[in-house]
Amino acid sequence: MRTFCCILATLFLSVPGIAYAAETGNAPADNVQNCEIQILSTDVEHNRSLARVTTHTANGEIINNGVRLRKSPSTSATILELMYDGELIWIDWSAYGSAGLNWHRVQRIKTGTYGWVSKSYVYHWD
Repeated sequence: MRTFCCILATLFLSVPGIAYAAETGNAPADNVQNCEIQILSTDVEHNRSLARVTTHTANGEIINNGVRLRKSPSTSATILELMYDGELIWIDWSAYGSAGLNWHRVQRIKTGTYGWVSKSYVYHWD
């Protein structure tokens, strides 16, 4: 699937006037299951679009405002970004923080940033 995404991104980059795309995320090739293309903006006047290819789709969302995405699973860890109610995330079920299930490792779909969030601010769909 990763090869498909890279080929698709290359096609977008090599065809003038269609779209510009770049692959984001830090997932190893053997963990890639989904690939999604998100159109970020369109310039109708110049017949072009800006797109992002991501390797994960959302499987959860944030349930509060100003939720801190942290570098590691600790309340004293560096804050990477703030997230808001209803924001889509991808939950990495293979990684858990301190004390078992108190933290989830997530990817913020909006920016592609990976980090840790307290489980009390995460609603998972699956």
